[in-house]
Amino acid sequence: MNTTIDYLKTPLDMLRYLCMLESELMSARAFHRLGFDVERDPASGMTLVEVAVHSAGFAFGYFLFALQRNGLPSLSETGKGVMNALDKIGKEVNASVWERAVNEGKRDRESDEVIAAFKTEY
Repeated sequence: MNTTIDYLKTPLDMLRYLCMLESELMSARAFHRLGFDVERDPASGMTLVEVAVHSAGFAFGYFLFALQRNGLPSLSETGKGVMNALDKIGKEVNASVWERAVNEGKRDRESDEVIAAFKTEY
């Protein structure tokens, strides 16, 4: 999942990005419903569904942190509704993976901002 959000300049850009995340989560929910989340990948130890939920959750957390810090344009009411739907679907499919990934995404964005601020001091 792409966490590059620097290109999000308008509310429509942001809505498109959120729709991409929703698409990823809807696929994960379908895979979960169909029982495709039983085999674990030996490398990651995660199922296909867990990988998809983690990927979308990480991107969601990264986006959320930037939005909360006013690093992005204001979100429309439709966008807020999509964000609520994303959170609901992520928790429905795998709450523990979703919540861990959202927190990791927030921390990663915060780290990126600290590093960027540090680089500009020179």
